[in-house]
Amino acid sequence: MTVSFIVAFFIVGLLLGASHLIVGKEVVFAHFAVFLISAATSAVLLYFDRRSLKHRVSRLLPELAAGVRSNGAVALVALCIPLGVFGTFYWGLTGPKTITNGVAIKSALANAPLFLWIGKAATIVLLVPFAEEMFYRGYVWDRLSTAMTPVLVGAISAALFLAAHVLNGIAYPLYVLPITAILTAIRLQGVGLSMCLLAHVLYNAVNVLGTFVQVHDGVFRALIAGSSQ
Repeated sequence: MTVSFIVAFFIVGLLLGASHLIVGKEVVFAHFAVFLISAATSAVLLYFDRRSLKHRVSRLLPELAAGVRSNGAVALVALCIPLGVFGTFYWGLTGPKTITNGVAIKSALANAPLFLWIGKAATIVLLVPFAEEMFYRGYVWDRLSTAMTPVLVGAISAALFLAAHVLNGIAYPLYVLPITAILTAIRLQGVGLSMCLLAHVLYNAVNVLGTFVQVHDGVFRALIAGSSQ
């Protein structure tokens, strides 16, 4: 049953990415490739945790109910909103200026169909956080906890999480270091995975939303200007 769930998860990711193939712009095609890689990576991470995945998922709601009563965990989750906003500013300073074969990323994404953004949200906001939390702060954490102190477990799982992001760029781990520290701190609160997953989803959602707003800033400015008249 668990393996079937993982396979279905992977297929959904593939279908979301495959729908982008009809887009001719090479910048958008690069995003499609990222979606596929994210789906494949997520499937691999979930496969490692296949024996305990069903149990972890069954505990998410009870852990969430307990987690929202922890002031420390709630405060850490809330920090993900301004941190996500900072992430969108970072993209605003670097992403739109990137040129691929003469096409600016901002221009290409501005003309991208809505389903690309839906695929981006489904992959980056839902699929990736779920897989990464189940693996790094679930499977890895529990395996190490049998022989190490919680702080050491947190340090090692965080290091593995950061190392995995080197594939996005040699300096990218520095970019995700703050959110990694928050997710590790939440796990150390002893409230389980639900609050980590909530924080991760919230952070990624703010990033995706911020990117969307910056790409379509002309539309939003026109709406604001129209409403002020």
